[in-house]
Amino acid sequence: MKKDNIKKLLMFIPGFRSHKTWKMIVASIYYFIAIITGVTNGFGAFLFFISAPFWIFSIVDLVTHKKKAIPVQKVIISFFISFVLMITGITISSQAEQNTTNAKSVPAETENTDSKENNINEESKSKDTADVANATQNTDSKEEKTSSKLNGKLKIHYINVGQGDSILIQQGDATMLIDAGPDANTTANYLKGQGIKKIDILVGTHPHADHIGGMPAVINGFEINKIYMPKVTHTSKIFENTMESIKAKGMKISTPHPGDSFKLGNADCTILAPNSSSYDNLNNYSIVLRIKFGNNSFIFDGDAESLSEGEILQKQLDIQSDVIKLGHHGSRTATSQSYLNKVNPKYAVISCGKGNSYGHPHAETMAKLKERNIKVYRTDENGTIICTSDGENIKFSCEPGSYNSSAQSKSNNTGGGGAAVKKSSTNSAPKHNPAPKQTTGSKKGETVYITSSGKKYHRSGCQYLKKSCIEIKKSDAISEGYTPCSKCNP
Repeated sequence: MKKDNIKKLLMFIPGFRSHKTWKMIVASIYYFIAIITGVTNGFGAFLFFISAPFWIFSIVDLVTHKKKAIPVQKVIISFFISFVLMITGITISSQAEQNTTNAKSVPAETENTDSKENNINEESKSKDTADVANATQNTDSKEEKTSSKLNGKLKIHYINVGQGDSILIQQGDATMLIDAGPDANTTANYLKGQGIKKIDILVGTHPHADHIGGMPAVINGFEINKIYMPKVTHTSKIFENTMESIKAKGMKISTPHPGDSFKLGNADCTILAPNSSSYDNLNNYSIVLRIKFGNNSFIFDGDAESLSEGEILQKQLDIQSDVIKLGHHGSRTATSQSYLNKVNPKYAVISCGKGNSYGHPHAETMAKLKERNIKVYRTDENGTIICTSDGENIKFSCEPGSYNSSAQSKSNNTGGGGAAVKKSSTNSAPKHNPAPKQTTGSKKGETVYITSSGKKYHRSGCQYLKKSCIEIKKSDAISEGYTPCSKCNP
């Protein structure tokens, strides 16, 4: 019975109806190929190749009908069923091919450009070189308060915080803040003015007060996703306040490691430093970051000095960048010639206070930039500087500043780069009085604090440091002409 049933079934399968071995072998090979074709090309192809023999042999049976052949009515049924299956297979295959073609032909969705872009071309000239932060905030506040999305562009705000560092970086909906300036509110207020509510990455390059003075206000006032800080502690009150703010928020600090990378929207960020676990100078603990966006790249050096730069060079990493934020506010102790050659930037940004007592930027550094014809943008002359990249082109919100050192800027009203330097009695450096003799008990490396406009140095926590607090060695403060505060008796 079983053999008879099998024979009856085989009567309907082309290639097996004659029960001849060679025909069954050929048929088996064909049906095997049909199955493989179906697996690789889809169900439609499978239906077509399986039903094709049934349809063809149904026609043959109708034309050459014999007495022992399959009854005509069954041949007709086989013909129509196989025909329908063939058409179905062809339809499915055609639809699948059309969908694939459409998917390939649709171009990637492009982001809209900013509806109101205030940046001017880097070669254009600006009549007003006053603080760009206010002008930009006034014109863009309506758009940026509703959304921080930048439609596919990378936007970098080198915030004018005086003698300190604070850099806001935006890409799409992602936001990173590198440092928070020397005082409690300047950076936090700027972020609020830009409509920022969340910071994806917060970087405290190192524990000096001119970089983390505003960190507690930022941590307390904004949603923070991740915090990077180097593995080093400090005894200052500001550092303690920062740690307390992080702890109160239930967050942990991520320690950077050279070579680590992460995404900021569509931008690629790589940590380059610090490369050692112990330094004599706190500046060399600075986190150094490089950001690549399309074909543009940017490097942020914190206060890293020549020792850290040398360690970065030894790593043989790709550090070439179109824009460099100079280390240590343009000090002679950073931006070594070999490091500058390797970075090979077109533009340099210096964050420093007008008339600062440190003499930043130093003449030696400015000479290196001038020799290489690197365009300089500086917060002491330009105010807040906004740099925008579309991945191919870089634009700045102001014209370049001068190549003057801080000492030259004090004596000149205008800079060689075309940016006017306005005199300010409130921000001018204090006159250097003859340095008083150190008291017997003073320590050469003892840390004290000064303000951006005062002439006294103070202990940590002094009431006069509420609005401004800049860390400095006591010996340096004395040599710069500062005298001890009568309230805190440092």
